[in-house]
Amino acid sequence: PAAAPATASTNLKGLSGRLLYSVANNDAKRWEMWEYNFASGSSSKVADWRTELDISRDGKQIAYFAWPGDAGEKAGIWIMDSNLSNNRLVVPGGIYPVFSPGGDRLAANSFNGDIWVFTTAAEGFRELTRGEYPDWSPVSDEIVHRGCSGGNCGLWIIDANSKDPNAKRRLTTGGGDGQPAWSPDGNRIVYISKDDGNFEIYVINKDGSGKQRLTTEAASDGLPTWSPDGKWIAFRSDR
Repeated sequence: PAAAPATASTNLKGLSGRLLYSVANNDAKRWEMWEYNFASGSSSKVADWRTELDISRDGKQIAYFAWPGDAGEKAGIWIMDSNLSNNRLVVPGGIYPVFSPGGDRLAANSFNGDIWVFTTAAEGFRELTRGEYPDWSPVSDEIVHRGCSGGNCGLWIIDANSKDPNAKRRLTTGGGDGQPAWSPDGNRIVYISKDDGNFEIYVINKDGSGKQRLTTEAASDGLPTWSPDGKWIAFRSDR
């Protein structure tokens, strides 16, 4: 969810603001970025071939992955302003970008499964650790990600400034755990898990306590993300 002026909603029990999301347009055979407005209940397309977006904590920047269909040889991680303008390339290649609390750095995946940290000015590139789906705490330098060690997979937390790729703390032990996202206060993490047979949404405290299952569907749920006030979680489902 992107930051926006609060307005009364005609949908979804008073939710306001905007939701940016990706859509697979199977008829056109392309990915698209769309925006949903909670106040009006309307959706509008932002652009073609843009996915994996993240909003900076101050709501002023949006990072995303631009596919070759949109960016050609400059496919990679881009940033645009919150009004969806001033698009600029940060680095060719790379996927799943996420902002640091100050909005001046990014963590992202490389295509070979490494997590890197670098500035939004495309400087200070540093390989952090092996893993995928990184998410940077909104209040600290902790990065949660999915990772595997000796075949044992789950969620791990590592300091963004660490110079030791193995200096990380294990959070969960589920082999299917992934797609983690920090709550706005930095105290909880929402993620997906197959602990109960299929992908469902769970939350857990950052110290590993208080694990709670949020969805109970025969369908698969995934890609959870928090509202700015921490009261709601948006997610994808094939239910």
